[in-house]
Amino acid sequence: MTDSEVIVRKAVKEDCEQILGLVRELAEYEKMPECVEMTLETLQNDGFPSNGRPPAYTCHVLDRAGTLLGFALHFFTYSTWQGLSLYLEDLYVTPGARGTGLGRRLIAQVAGWAVDSGCARLNFSVLNWNASAKEFYKRIGADNLSEKEGWEAYRVSGRALSALADLARK
Repeated sequence: MTDSEVIVRKAVKEDCEQILGLVRELAEYEKMPECVEMTLETLQNDGFPSNGRPPAYTCHVLDRAGTLLGFALHFFTYSTWQGLSLYLEDLYVTPGARGTGLGRRLIAQVAGWAVDSGCARLNFSVLNWNASAKEFYKRIGADNLSEKEGWEAYRVSGRALSALADLARK
C-alpha cells in the first residue's frame, strides 16, 4: 500500500456503516466487544443530524478507494483553565494498515482541525495495557497525565447515572 493510495478526509454520513464496523473491530482489539451498544442509526443521527442541532462529533477517516482503513472520532470540550479543547474519543487503524504512517497522518489531521478551531489542547485516553498505543502517542509528543499530573479518569453511567439524575428531580 502506498501513501498516495490513502486519503485522510472528513467523514460523511454514508461512511457510518464502515465506521461502525471499525468501532466493533476496535472493541474486539480492546477486549470489550460486548460494550458496543452503538447502532448505525444513532451514529448517523448524532454525527449528521437532520433536526438542526449541531453534530455531537466529527470524524476523520482513512479512505483507500472507498474502503475505510481507520477513523478518528472527536468532539469539542471545554477547559476552565485553557478554553476550547478537542477530545479524541477513538483513533483506530486496521491491523493491515498499521506501521505505515497512516495513524500519524490521521492524528495530524485531527490536530490540524483542533488548531484551526482555536483549541488549546487535544485530550484522549489510552488503556493502560496498550503499550503500542502509548508508545505511538509518546512519539507524537503526548504527555501521560496520569504520570505527569496524577489525573485519573472516572465515569458515571448506567444505574449510577440514573440515580444521580433522580436527585435533581426530587
